[in-house]
Amino acid sequence: VATTNEAGRNGIHQSSSFPTAMTPWTPLGNECHEEFRIANTTKLHCGYGKVSPLSEDGHFCGGVPMIPGFCALPKRGQWKAPIAGEEIDMNDLLPRRFGRSSYQSRLQPCKSVSSFLDGRYEGESFDQEWVPSSCSSIPLDPYTWSENKCQTTITMLGDSHIRNLFTATINGFRGVRYFAEAHAGDAIKESGIVYAYEWRLYQNESAVDRLDVHLNVNQKHPDAFEP
Repeated sequence: VATTNEAGRNGIHQSSSFPTAMTPWTPLGNECHEEFRIANTTKLHCGYGKVSPLSEDGHFCGGVPMIPGFCALPKRGQWKAPIAGEEIDMNDLLPRRFGRSSYQSRLQPCKSVSSFLDGRYEGESFDQEWVPSSCSSIPLDPYTWSENKCQTTITMLGDSHIRNLFTATINGFRGVRYFAEAHAGDAIKESGIVYAYEWRLYQNESAVDRLDVHLNVNQKHPDAFEP
């Protein structure tokens, strides 16, 4: 996962706060890696508990329509720069589990692990947010991560549990509350897979993102963000 502030790199712009700099994410075109298309996957995680399981009529899984060929995780998307005076609904921008209430908090940021851990979960069962009692957390959004930085890179290494975290991170950045997550087939997993996600902020406060999937990496080391 990489976030890049193109404007901050030349020193002439600093990212403004998330609520005033972002509009809802929308996909760019119809690009989709085939393993994320419905009916091309071997298994699907449909959600948790009673919130977003496979619906009784079989039409939805984790909020994703079970339409043949539907892309559960589009390859590219964008956030357009807001129009002056435009009202932005935070519910459309960031899931609760990514720390949405931090934007409205008047408390000082947490300065210790013990103060952060003194709190409670709030929200519905599938989208709960940890809310400290005496301080505020930092929201997990790419605008905040990129503020005053040229680049932030996070590497996730592991099994399908880490892939779940990776997929949840992308969907969270994109403001998706419920989603379906696909398993790759055994043969593909054994050959090695690298998933790469890039989020890029521009000087006019618009942003784009892209997801790349590199297969057979046991034989060929990929450039995660090659053009």
